Amino acid sequence: AFGRATEVSRDEVKFQKFVNRLRKAFSFLLLDALRIQLILKGIIKQSEWHEIEDSISVDYIEDNYFSELKEFEILRERIETLNVLGEFVGKYYSTKWVRNNILRQTDEDIERIDKEIADEPKEDEFGGFDDQPET
Repeated sequence: AFGRATEVSRDEVKFQKFVNRLRKAFSFLLLDALRIQLILKGIIKQSEWHEIEDSISVDYIEDNYFSELKEFEILRERIETLNVLGEFVGKYYSTKWVRNNILRQTDEDIERIDKEIADEPKEDEFGGFDDQPET
C-alpha cells in the first residue's frame, strides 16, 4: 500500500538518518574543495576562509514525500492523543498545556491560530456560512 502515512517504517527512518549522515560528510568534502578552489584562484586568502567558513552551508533537497508522510503520521498521533485526553482538558490539564505539549504549538502559533479561527466565517444553523453574499 504505497502512499499511506502508516506505512512509514523504522527501516525508512533509519535509512533517512543514514542519508543525512552521508550528506553531512559529503558537505565537508564540498566545502573543502571550495576552500581549495578559492585559495588557488586567488579569490580569498587562507586567513579569510576562517572568517567566512561558518556562513557557508550546503542545503540538500529533502525527500518531500517521506518528510510529509512522517509529519502527517506524527500529527495523526498527536490528534489521537488529544482525543484520548479530551475529557481531562480543563479538569487535569489546561488547554494551554495541551496546545504547548501535545500539539507542540508555540505561543506565537497559538495567537496566530486563534486569530485565524476568529476571522473564519461561522456556520449558521442550516449548514451555510453567515457572511456569504445573498443571491
